[in-house]
Amino acid sequence: MAKVLILGGGFGGVVAAKRLAEQLGDEHQITLVSRSRQFVFYPALVRLAFDKCERDDVSFDLRQSMLHRKVNFIEAEVARIDPFERIVTIAHGEVQGKLRYDYLIFALGRRLATERIKGFYEHAHHLLNVDKAIKFGKAVNRLHEGRAVFGQCPDAHLPVPVYESAFALARLLEENGKRESVGITVVSPTTLESELGDLGAAAALKKALDEQ
Repeated sequence: MAKVLILGGGFGGVVAAKRLAEQLGDEHQITLVSRSRQFVFYPALVRLAFDKCERDDVSFDLRQSMLHRKVNFIEAEVARIDPFERIVTIAHGEVQGKLRYDYLIFALGRRLATERIKGFYEHAHHLLNVDKAIKFGKAVNRLHEGRAVFGQCPDAHLPVPVYESAFALARLLEENGKRESVGITVVSPTTLESELGDLGAAAALKKALDEQ
């Protein structure tokens, strides 16, 4: 029997667990470790904020999902990896200690360095989790005049939600008859061409921004 250990409950980890469960026999053991039992489909958080879907549409319980696929689930944080002994130490969760493995999939993803932006958590709305997306949605529904600023952080690599949110707000204000009372500004540390990596896409986006 082979022990397959998957670290990370995001897209990479969940897809790996699903595919392996489909392809490997019951004689092998698959374990998924994630710091949270809630999987969040982050691309849908803009839709959630603008009331185009429900909370249950963007999040589901990993433990229950993995149970259906005969994958063991452990809610904990990864503290240390020893590739020579093939041991992962986990902590701060329902189980603490060492997990042995034959095969390891590392899918912990990136950590967002939001602390680099002073005042971010104190004064800005954001779409980094389900609750904040819902709070953001309530805030834009109360917006009747003034200016909304959408910011792209330095060294960020995913500009799409910034522009998607700006366009969604423009549509909402238009529907509510408030578009002329609210200015919308997108702030970016770089050019559209650099962000998108494609001159044609950058030109199309600029045209859409100008039209809105």
